[in-house]
Amino acid sequence: MAKKKEKKNKKPTPAKTDNPKLAGENRPST
Repeated sequence: MAKKKEKKNKKPTPAKTDNPKLAGENRPST
């Protein structure tokens, strides 16, 4: 469970959303 929470926390990170490539992956993931 802790692993799943860490992965979800890494996606909403500001640094990831700032990246265009990561932001694209965050859209379908969220």
